[in-house]
This record gives sequence, structure tokens and C-alpha cells, in this order.
Amino acid sequence: VERARRRVQDSVDERQRAIDHVARLVEAVKAAESNLTSAKQRETECQGQLDEAIEQQHLAAKNVEQRGRAMLARYRAWREGLTELSPTHADDLADDLAAWCDNGDGASPIRRAVDDARTSATNRLLAMRASMKQQLSQVREQIAEWQEQRQGLEAGRHEPPPRPHTRSAEARGEAQHGAPLWAIVDFADDVPEVERAGFEAALEASGILDAWLTPDGQLLDAATMDTCLVIPDEQVTDGAPRLNDVLRPDADAAAAVNMHEDVVRRVLAQIAVSSEHGSTRIDATGAWRNGPLHGRWSKPAAQHIGQAARQRHRLNQIAALDVQIEEGQQKQMRQQAAIDELDRRIAGAEEEARQSPTDDDVRQSLADRAASEKLVADCRTRMTVASACPRLLNKQ
Repeated sequence: VERARRRVQDSVDERQRAIDHVARLVEAVKAAESNLTSAKQRETECQGQLDEAIEQQHLAAKNVEQRGRAMLARYRAWREGLTELSPTHADDLADDLAAWCDNGDGASPIRRAVDDARTSATNRLLAMRASMKQQLSQVREQIAEWQEQRQGLEAGRHEPPPRPHTRSAEARGEAQHGAPLWAIVDFADDVPEVERAGFEAALEASGILDAWLTPDGQLLDAATMDTCLVIPDEQVTDGAPRLNDVLRPDADAAAAVNMHEDVVRRVLAQIAVSSEHGSTRIDATGAWRNGPLHGRWSKPAAQHIGQAARQRHRLNQIAALDVQIEEGQQKQMRQQAAIDELDRRIAGAEEEARQSPTDDDVRQSLADRAASEKLVADCRTRMTVASACPRLLNKQ
């Protein structure tokens, strides 16, 4: 009996274990079905998210294209109103802008066109301004030089004949005794003005007018680089009129350099006043001969011989300088006005560049497109994972 009872109990236990196993299998099936349902639901959600991301990507790409066209239209309208800048034509930027909208690398073609136009215009205007400033500086220096000359003339300074290049700058220093011929002579009272001009022209052209005369009528030191007048050993006796018939010593000027008037007369007596006689001669027409050299020159009036001539020449120089200074000041005003105008144009070029269309909205669209592309990629990754789960569960 006991044995039978154990067999019955074993059979009951076996059946209970089978029932428990079946129950566990039922629960496993239910869990698998639930997991499969959740996986499919997740796959459906990922698919929806992917579809939505793709739609956003399409919209973002379309927005980039639309804003690129709008930017080009703004650039075209902006370009038509320019005065100083000359950027690339809008039609010539269309292809480059479209390519840039595809990749978004670096500065936009429109930004580069604006920057290049601004650089070109400002460099051109700045070069013009620098040139004008240099001219203005030169005019100011010239005016200052003229004003200094005028002050000297008003103070009584006389501008001597131009120094020849053969005379050293130090040859007529303060320590040198004597004076140039023009400074110690004057015309005789009966010499007409027109002839005075001719005589002075001949003396200046021949080199005699500004030649140096010492108090003793002798040569300077042999090392001195200058042209001098000396008293001859013998007086000329060719019968022709002499220069001392036309010129006379200026007593006050000669005394100021300790020069005797007779020294001046003897030097003047060497020079003939004739058109034919004398190896050294001049005449009232401005013709001259000095040994084998001869020539002719003219000037409107005597400028150096005689106080009256020098005073008249100073007044003429002052009047001429007044005209030059006035013209220079007018030119200076025009140049300053031109510089001010260039400054205005430079500022205008900068302002035109500042008013150029920006690419901010296009760049924002590019950023939105990039973000949408990343979102699509992420959604595809999640979709791949979500699609694999139901297949794995079905295999189980």
C-alpha cells in the first residue's frame, strides 16, 4: 500500500511540474508577444520620426535655395544704387552662389564680391588722396618760400643775378673784399631806359655784370673759384666810346666796400661801347663781345644797375610774388577741397559696403539644413536598430 501511495504521489508531482512548465511557457509567450508588439510599435515610431526628419530636410534644403535667390536679388538691387563701389555683376555670381549654397564653405561669393569692391575702391581713393596730399604739401612749401622771398624783398634785399655753376658757393663770403660790378655802378643820367636794359643785358650775358671787383682792382686769391675784373696794365686807345661814358661809379656803394671810384672808372674804360670796335665791347641792343666770344641777349628793363632799377625790380618781384602767392593759396584751397571730397567718397564707399546684403539668413538656413541632415542620419540609425528587433524576436 505504501508503495502504491508513493507511485500515486510521484505521478501527481510529475503532472504538477508539467502544469508549472506549461504555465511558464504561456507566460514566456505572452512576454514575447508583448516585446514583439513593443518592438513593432518602436519601429513604427522610428519610421514616423525618420519620415518627419526627411521632410524637414527637404524643407531646409528648399529654404536654402529660396534664401540664396533672395540674397542674389537683394545684391542686384543694392548694386544698382552704388556710386563708389563697382562689384561683380549679379548674373556673374549666380553659379558661384548656387555652388556655395550646396556646400557652405568659407565666405559667400557675394561677401567676397563686396569686400573686393570695397578694397579696390578705398585703395584707389586713398592713392588719389595721398597724391593730392603730396601736391598740397608741395604747394604749401612753395607758398612759404614765396612769402619768405617777399619778406626779404620788403626788407630791401636784392636778388642778384643767378650764380653760375662755375662759382663756388663760398667764393663770395663775408670775408671777401670788394663787390660785384652791378653793385658799385649806376647809369649816367642821360642814358635812356630802353638802352639801359640793352646794356645790362649785354653785360649780364657776357659775364661782366656779376664779375667781382676788388678795392685794388687785382685778382683774388688763385684758389678762389670766381670771375673777376682787374685793372689793365695799359689803357685801351682804340678811339671807341667806353663803358665809363655810360656807367659811373656809385660813390656811396664804392665807399661802403672801401673802393676808390678811380678803380671803377679804370675797369669800365676797358670795355668799349660799340658794335664794331674793341675786343671787349657791348652796345645798347644787348650785343656783346668778350675776346673770341660774342652774342646777344635782351631783357625788358634794367634790374641790377642803380638803386632805382633795383627798387623797381624789387617792387615788380613783390607784385609778381603777390600774384603767385594768391594763385598758390587758391590752388591750396582747391586741393584741400578735393581732399575733403575724397574723404567724403572714402566714407561713402565704406557706407555702401555696410549697406550691402548680408548672408546671415542663408547661413542660418545652411545651419538648419545641416542639423536636419544630422537628424535624418540619427533617425536612420535608430530605425535600423528598431527594424532589427522584430526580426530577432520572430526568430526566437
